[in-house]
Amino acid sequence: MSIVQVARRANVSTSTVSRYLHGTLNVEDSTAQRIDEAAHFYKYTTKINSKTTYKALALVIPGLNNPFYSELCQQLSMAADGLGYALNIKISQGNPIKERNIVESIIKEQKYIGLIYAGLNNNNIALRKVIPSGMNAVLIDEQMNDEKLSNISTVTVDNYSGAYQAVCYLLSLGHKRIAYVSGPDGLSTTSDRKHGYLSALSNSKILYDDSLIFSGPYTEEFGESIFPYIVSNPDPPTAIFCSSDISALGLLGAAERYGLKIPDDLSVIGCDGIHIGKWAHPSLTTLQQPFEAIAKSTLELISFNGETKHIQLPLTLTIRNSTCRIKS
Repeated sequence: MSIVQVARRANVSTSTVSRYLHGTLNVEDSTAQRIDEAAHFYKYTTKINSKTTYKALALVIPGLNNPFYSELCQQLSMAADGLGYALNIKISQGNPIKERNIVESIIKEQKYIGLIYAGLNNNNIALRKVIPSGMNAVLIDEQMNDEKLSNISTVTVDNYSGAYQAVCYLLSLGHKRIAYVSGPDGLSTTSDRKHGYLSALSNSKILYDDSLIFSGPYTEEFGESIFPYIVSNPDPPTAIFCSSDISALGLLGAAERYGLKIPDDLSVIGCDGIHIGKWAHPSLTTLQQPFEAIAKSTLELISFNGETKHIQLPLTLTIRNSTCRIKS
């Protein structure tokens, strides 16, 4: 029998049933009695409740090659540990089929009391089954393009405002030819950051140039790969805003091979605030992700709040040595 039937008979939400049976939610005596009676009526038990008191959360991420995800995992692990949860990491490699299969498996196993999902695709129909299964869930980083997932809480950052702030900073340094190194098409982070980039240019009466916009994966290799297009441009950019630090680091590493000095010849701003950016040469100006706040908000939603919430946190511009005023 399903948890949905238990919830209907007890006149509570599936989330309430799941968390009560897993021992992570205290309810009024009358509510507890209704749930217990409904569970007994349907002979419903959970693997967690019947076999162990182990409290585990599942975290789905694309991988650990990008330090953004490893630093996010670190903060989520610390926050989970502080609340007595084990955090099991599932690697999807950014493959949409694997993302779907992992979520299906997590639901079927019934050993997790919550799912934290950071996908690299804008849809995953398996997520529609998470809440009906009785499991709490929070989507982080990317927004999903599926109205049927509106009942799942989210923790994201204000990518539009962050990108707008970064490009305005470059404009304040006198740069007008500003390139944009985007991420994969179809992602909310890509779309929102590009929108912020274009809005900043438009509000300064600067027409955008398609030859200065590059879309590709969030990798060092992609950042490096755009240099031939930059140096061959008859009117090259004097600054670049990268939608990820990892792409920006690829730029920094390749600049010298193409006869460019950063920031004298080319100012560069990244996005994410990964730790290694501080030690790059030159150190990377970036939009800092609030990793600790993302983790704290995510665990609070998983642990304490039965209501669906959509939390958006700010990105903070951190100025270092990869940007400077344009040379006259």
